[in-house]
Formats: sequence, structure tokens, C-alpha cells
Amino acid sequence: MVIGTYKERKWADLEKNKRFLNKNSTGGEGGKIIQKGTVTNGVLSFENVNYVPELKHCRSMIERSKNPRTLSSSSHSSPATDVGMVGLAKNCKGLKKFSCGSCMFGAKGINALLDSCSYLEELSVKRLRGINDGGATEPIGPGAAASSLKSICLKELYNGHFFGPLISGAKKLKTLKLLRCLGDWDRLLETIATADSCLVEVHLERLQVTDVGLSSLSNCSKLEILHIVKTPECTNTGVVAIVEHCKYLRKLHIDGWRTNRIGNEGLTAIAKHSANLQELDLIGVNPNSASLEAIATNYQKLERLALCGSETITDGEISSIASKCVALKKLCIKGCPVSDEGIEAFAWGCPNLVKIKVKKCKNVTSEVGDWLRARRGSLVVNLDVCEVETEAVDAI
Repeated sequence: MVIGTYKERKWADLEKNKRFLNKNSTGGEGGKIIQKGTVTNGVLSFENVNYVPELKHCRSMIERSKNPRTLSSSSHSSPATDVGMVGLAKNCKGLKKFSCGSCMFGAKGINALLDSCSYLEELSVKRLRGINDGGATEPIGPGAAASSLKSICLKELYNGHFFGPLISGAKKLKTLKLLRCLGDWDRLLETIATADSCLVEVHLERLQVTDVGLSSLSNCSKLEILHIVKTPECTNTGVVAIVEHCKYLRKLHIDGWRTNRIGNEGLTAIAKHSANLQELDLIGVNPNSASLEAIATNYQKLERLALCGSETITDGEISSIASKCVALKKLCIKGCPVSDEGIEAFAWGCPNLVKIKVKKCKNVTSEVGDWLRARRGSLVVNLDVCEVETEAVDAI
């Protein structure tokens, strides 16, 4: 059980209670007790909790929290069950953030929380086991939090579509993260992506979503941050729709998973329409020299660029970036066939560059790092020339 931000005196209380519970537990379900946690600032998080005894042992921590009105010190049954969540929700009406992972409660418990917590702003749910039993499950709606919810993160859910009414009913939702959740998500994106949507940030990772869903997101005129990660059914068509209509886009992260379904057409459209782009991550995407040069030429505001796991980004493309991306501050090159010659271009190019990271590029040597540091003393040069694998890629 992990909760909020911590103070040492609260940890001391918690360890004391844990020792007491360990001493007095008699095995069975009751033996799976809290390992660590506290309550403060209206933030509550559970992770890997199968059973939690009564909250009585948390009384001292709740009473000494900075904002005692956010959580009641009353004792209730286990919040790892629907019954426990109902009791907890009645005494946490001022809660603003809630996160849970690998817990046993289901839709009834989540609905109880949402019906009671009218100030809830952030909800994160990971591997909620209570809705994976294959039985009938009630839809999860926004309840009293319909006007307060600003951020929803769903991760590794088997029946994530039960959260559809919640997402569509959160009228002030700004951040939506759907990560590795089963089901067809196009229909939900069509429902929530409207001209009056408040969505600013969307993460889509390993989902069954197609260009239909991406094209629907293009209706979100306020969209600023978009992550498209390993969604093999998304192609250039969806990307073009996004960049043509989302004029405020400033952060774009694309992991094409080396499927080549997002390529030059999409990247050329990005270069043409996303004038306000400040951060661009291209992972597992293989642009040609023309599309990459268009990006380097048109992005006068681009400050962060990551190029990872691409087979077509060579010294020529890197030299073009060095000469044309004058606003660039941070650059990551990983798993690309570049050599010392391409890296040397940054001795003179990108005058505002403060950090360059080069990893898993087998033709780049440590000598060029030393050479570059000698010529640009203020530049942070991070070279990893020992590893040559290109499967795992990440950005700055």
C-alpha cells in the first residue's frame, strides 16, 4: 500500500502498526497485511493489496495529515474489497487523487469512490482484478466527480471498456492515458473527441485503436500532447488528420514499432502543419532524408528531439539537423546507423544545444565524445558506446 507523499514520523507510525499486525495476524486472508503507506494531502494510493485490515491502525497518520478534512479517521473494513471501498469513500469525500494497482475490488468500489468524492481530480487504475471475473459488471460512471476529474489513467485492464461512461462523462477531462488495455477503443474516442473537448494530453499505448480513433482525436482543438506508442493499426492517415487540425500541438511522441505504417507521409505533414511543436520523439520510424530535412527546416521552435531505432537516419540526416535546428536544446540518438562524422557536426551546429545523448550506435566511438566536449565545453555529452542492441529505445 503506497500512499501520497511521506514524512519520517508517519513512516515510524506505520512501521509500528505493521509490526503489530504481523505479530497478531493468524494467516489466511487476514495475514496479507499492509506493508507500507500513509495518508496525507488528500492523496491515496493502493498497490498490490489483496487484503487490508481495518483502517483503525491508520488513525494517527490520518489525524496528523496536513489537511485532516480530506480523510476521516473512522475505521472501516478493507478497502481492498468493494465493501471496504464503500466505507472508505464515505470518509474521504475531500480526496483529490486516487491510485490503485492490482487490487481485488471492482466496479462497485470505484463507483462508490466517484459517487462520494466530488473533489477528485486524478484517477489512476492499474490491473483492477475485481472486473476480470467474467461476470456481469456495472458500468463505471463519473458520479459526483463528473465536474472535477481532470486526469484519468487506465493501465493493463482486461475490461477497460467498462470505464467508457466515466471517461465520456468527465466534462473537464484534460489528460487521458490508456495503456495496454484490451478492447476496441475507436468508439470511445469518437464519443469523447468533440470540438468542445477539454482534452490537452492523450497517451495511447499498445491499444486496439485505428486511424478512426486518431481522426476523431483531431476534433480536440486544444490538444497539446500526444503519445502514439506501438499501435500497429495507426497509419499516416491518422497522423495527418491530427496535425492538420490540432494547431496547438507542442509534444508528439510516436513509437511506430518498426511497422513502417507511419512514415514519410505522416512526417512531412508534421513538418508542414505543426509549427508550434517543441518536442518530437520518433521511435521505430524510418524517415527518408526529404521528410527529416523538412522537419529540421520548418521547426523553428523545436527544443527536444529523439531519434531512436531508425534504420534510415544516417550521418547526412544528422548533419542536416545540426545545421538547421537552431532552437534545439536536447537531442537523443539511439540505435541509429550514425558514425563519428555525424556527431562531429554538433561542434558547430545547434547553437542552443545543452545536451546530446547517443546510445547503442555501434559506429560512434568514445573519442568523438571527448572531441566534442573539448570544442563545446558547456555541452553535456552522454555517450554509451558499449551496447549495440537496438531493441529497447527511449528518449531523453
